[in-house]
Amino acid sequence: SCDVYGNVNVQKIKENQKCKPISSYGKNKLLTEKCIKEYLKDEKTKYLILRIFNIIGADINIVKENFLKKNDLLSNLISSYKNNKIFKLYGYDLKTDDGSCVRDYISIQKFVQIVKKLILKIHLINSSTINIGSSFGISNLGMINKVERNFKIKIVYKKLKKRKKDPTYFCPLYTSHAADHPLRLDLGGRRTLKKPPPHPPP
Repeated sequence: SCDVYGNVNVQKIKENQKCKPISSYGKNKLLTEKCIKEYLKDEKTKYLILRIFNIIGADINIVKENFLKKNDLLSNLISSYKNNKIFKLYGYDLKTDDGSCVRDYISIQKFVQIVKKLILKIHLINSSTINIGSSFGISNLGMINKVERNFKIKIVYKKLKKRKKDPTYFCPLYTSHAADHPLRLDLGGRRTLKKPPPHPPP
């Protein structure tokens, strides 16, 4: 989980970033990582530790009530609109393009593709710790604008001060662009994950 990083003061988080988890969840995940590495350090068994950022979306067949119960920004925005509630936007005067926090999102479909690819080529790579995300951030206000545009709705939100535990930026950066980076290989050794196109203005 990306929660192992804690509140870091960098725009793009590398896998070698020093971890300072804040939540109990993040602390437990970091402890689990250390146990895996210690237990398998002298073994031939390989491991892949995936530090997953925000997964959004759902299978087309998922029950919508279950989707709205998820605790992520997209689900919370739609849930606020559906229930006629004011959405609480934490952070509005930060040093970002629009003043709101910036987060990384990856679709569930893309996440599944990446995990499948890693499993299929496990024999080609060494044990690794890998950030899983789009490596491309979108601000909270940008997400609100996208939801309003795509669903043709109006989100009513209230601007509040950023909570201390919330980082301004929280996006991954893959440390290596070398040919052997786990997320840049397919089974034939070609680069497969391309840099995303520039994000259009909200």
